[in-house]
Amino acid sequence: GRSTGAEVTFKATTGDDIVVYTTRPDTLFGATYMVLSPEHKLLDQWMPLLKNADEVKAYQKVAASKSDLERTELSKEKTGVKLDGVNIVFIESAEAALSAYNAGEVDVVDNTIIQTQAQSQYGGSDELKSYDLIGTCYYDFNCEKDYLSDARVRKALAMSLNRDVINQSIVASRPESSYAFVPHGIPYEGSSEDYRTTVGNLFTEDVEAAKALMEEAGYPGGEGYPTLTLITQNDQEKKDVAQAMQAMWKENLGVNVEIVTFEPKVYWDEQTAGNFDICYDGWTGDYPDPSTNLDCFLLQRNETQCRWLNDQAKEYDSMMKEARSLTDNKKRMELFEAGEKLLMEEMPILPLYYRNAQLLVKPGCEGVIKTYIGHTIFKYADKQ
Repeated sequence: GRSTGAEVTFKATTGDDIVVYTTRPDTLFGATYMVLSPEHKLLDQWMPLLKNADEVKAYQKVAASKSDLERTELSKEKTGVKLDGVNIVFIESAEAALSAYNAGEVDVVDNTIIQTQAQSQYGGSDELKSYDLIGTCYYDFNCEKDYLSDARVRKALAMSLNRDVINQSIVASRPESSYAFVPHGIPYEGSSEDYRTTVGNLFTEDVEAAKALMEEAGYPGGEGYPTLTLITQNDQEKKDVAQAMQAMWKENLGVNVEIVTFEPKVYWDEQTAGNFDICYDGWTGDYPDPSTNLDCFLLQRNETQCRWLNDQAKEYDSMMKEARSLTDNKKRMELFEAGEKLLMEEMPILPLYYRNAQLLVKPGCEGVIKTYIGHTIFKYADKQ
């Protein structure tokens, strides 16, 4: 059948135009590279500029020898060029990784195993590098539970925490506390500031206001409110965060919380099954547009996560889907802003902090970077 789409022009650093046809222009926000066919006219034009021109010519020769059927076969093995010079070592233990780094056995340690000990040793040094991600750590409320179906209760729980205490004393990467969902680093059309700075915070921490909301909902001082079950993964940092939240809710609202931990391979099954009142969650976007974050709370996804399915959730779903169909970025931003405000008014989730990522990098090892989605890139790495 005939498809409907758009032609998009990418400008190469040589000044040449590369025209791409797509039926999903909304996915272009996540474009990180493109593929030219071996016969593309620009390849011959660029050949004198290519450092691996011989390799490209050899690949063109191989491709030319294949039939159209061979080249379009979906199950064929993908071809490419191996990048030499980087050795990846898998070390599961944070302690072992830090020991290997200290001993000079590895030059880079990724953020997934950088924990408190590494922070204590290298915090403030040039070797510990931090990168902001376009993601947020948050907790889902199970909105289908009667005692969590009232937005006033959910807002009270969100407003009664002291995020800075948690994020600056427990979370190893010392992230920025979040008072909305969309993180920093995402553009806002028509503004010189990013989306988060333009829209601003959408709720505040206020224990007295949180107490008043609980009283309005029929639970003064937490009286008559059932014990909540908070599930999280069983690593020490997540357990410590859960215990801090537990203590704050007890002290500030009189709400009791039971903490249940699971290994990661089991944890997400428990969330999907709805075996929780509150559960740890998080998301890092794929491209710099608010939709990469706000689409997390479309109705289809809510069914197995926060269970936010009321009329307000349907209104939110409609706004996000309308934004997908628009080409006017100003109108898209207006919809995103209105949708996020509705999300924070309903509070089916509890934002805790904007995600960041860290790397330990030895002096003399240059050009290793983290992307805004958390990928570690060695393409430009060089060791002196």
